[in-house]
Parts: sequence; structure tokens; C-alpha cells
Amino acid sequence: MNYTKHLFFSLCAGLLSFQAAAYTDLAHMISVTIDSPAQQQPVGTTLGHWQDLSSSINCDSPIAPDNYRFSNNGYTTTGVTLSDDGKRYPVFKTYLEGVGVALAVREKGTSAWHPVTENQTSVSLNKSDNNIVFEVKGIYVKTQKTLVPTKVSQEVSLVKISCMFSSSSVSMPIELSVRSNGATQKAETCNVTNKTQSVYLGTHELTAIRKLKVGQNFGHARAGLTVKCDAGMNVYFTLGDHLHSGNINTDTLFLENHNTNPGFAVQIFEPEKSEPYKLGGDKKTGSAHQYPFYKTGNSTSETITKYLDFKYVKLSDDVKATEGNAQATITLIYK
Repeated sequence: MNYTKHLFFSLCAGLLSFQAAAYTDLAHMISVTIDSPAQQQPVGTTLGHWQDLSSSINCDSPIAPDNYRFSNNGYTTTGVTLSDDGKRYPVFKTYLEGVGVALAVREKGTSAWHPVTENQTSVSLNKSDNNIVFEVKGIYVKTQKTLVPTKVSQEVSLVKISCMFSSSSVSMPIELSVRSNGATQKAETCNVTNKTQSVYLGTHELTAIRKLKVGQNFGHARAGLTVKCDAGMNVYFTLGDHLHSGNINTDTLFLENHNTNPGFAVQIFEPEKSEPYKLGGDKKTGSAHQYPFYKTGNSTSETITKYLDFKYVKLSDDVKATEGNAQATITLIYK
């Protein structure tokens, strides 16, 4: 990226002295994501990872500097300190409620990052060159118990860097205006459009069912659960027997009159599959028998329909003529 810099200077006793306003560049931090785990974390926890903010800010001077100074110009700290890789970073106040930012600077081509503080920090340059490039990174840090989302984009820090020869400035100071894109509340549930459905498995002749083998299926119906999920969601589901909450770890949904031993029940399948789903529970869902529902992409929300097949299954040779009513629940689990 090329910039035109207007320099105003005067020569005094053979020393170059710059008396111009700082040149300002701009960098954006992606929005911080607020979710339940973030709300439960203690103050001082990082929210996300370090973000590279700029690799284009540089000192372009007629005299090769031997050190540089930097600070966060005009911003105050929160009292929270971030410890990372053996260094302590002061966390600066931002307009985001409950969210501060820590910053670091280094000369490009070197490995050591230096914490940005309120006061000027002086660091020796690794190389002698008329054009020194710097890198800046930032990270969000939790500063209070409750995080509050906001869609406002605003500056959160102003990193000022001056290239020096001995104690004299040799170029126009550089300022990097660091802006945040806000704090976004992560959607943690999907919107279900058809929460209650009925399926009809047909009416069947008792004599024909009695001729079937135990374990054989009869009747069939298909139903779909349609949900809209935000980007970046990984959704699983578990099935339950609503009328018999203790019916867990089986592959059979009992009829409502199961206590009369009707001789048949209901099974639920993934379409075109022969192995029925097992039940994970209705009132309480454990970690067993959780099945993938859908994983959305990272850029846009998606509307998904998950289809399930329902079939009767013969449980004994003593099948009775009765209504074959049962109630299944599907619980969505977000990971």
C-alpha cells in the first residue's frame, strides 16, 4: 500500500527535527462473539484469539533510526492485566461493555512482541534501515462479569509509534487507529418452524400382522422437522418416548397403552436406512444416542429440514387389535 507523506521540517545545528502531525492508518478488529461460555468465564479471560491488525505501518525517514517508542495514545487501562507468553499486557477500556483490549507491537522480522501501555515504551531496532515496518496485534479480554452486545463500530485504541535516532525523532509519528466491529450475541438455538406434527401409519388387518415375524416392520410415514439455524452452528438431536420417560437406550417407541401388551410399537429411522434410531431420553437427555442433525456454514444462516421415517414393529405373536398411538420427542443439542 502506497502513501504520500507530507513532511514539514527544519534544520537546526545539523539535526533533523520533525514538527508534523502524525500519519494515521486504520485497522479493524473483527467483532467479539458473546455466548453462554463467554458469560460464565471469569474477568481477565480472553475472548477469542490474537488478531493481526496491520503490517503496513512504517517509518520512512532520511536517517536510519536506532530505536522506536510506542504507547496507546489517549486510552486508559481497566486495571485488568493479561498474562501471555511470559509477558503482562494492560487491558484498555473500550466502548464495549464488559470488553477491553490488549495490544502488542513488534518490528517486522523479529519474534518478540512488546506490550502496548499507557506510557511510552522504548525498544531498540533490530536493523538499521531508512524504512522500518511494524506489526500490531490485539485481543479482546473480559473486564466485567456481564458482557453486553452492541452493533456499533468504533475506535478502541490509538497506537502511536515514533522512530528515533538516539533521543530525536527522525520521521513523522505513526498512529494506528484500532476499531472494533462491535460485540455480537451468538445464536445458541435454532428456530423450529413446525414444532408439533402428526404422522399416520395406516390401518392394518390383524390377520396379516399376525402372519409377520416378530421384529418385522409394517406401515410407514415420513415427517420432516424444519429449522433455521444461524451460521457456525453444529446441531445434534436425540429422540425420546414422551409417554414413557424411562424408555431409554431402546430402539422402540411404546404405544400409549403399552401396559396392556398390544404386541406392537413404533420405530424411527433415518430415511433409506434399516437400523432404527435408539432413544436417548425425553425428560433428561444424556450423552448417549445423540445423532448429527446439521452443521451450518460459517458465513450465512441456513434453513434445514431433517426427515424421519416412522414404522410399526411387531413385538410378539400375541398382537391385539388396538389404536397404535405413540408420542415421540426430538431434542436439539447445540455443540
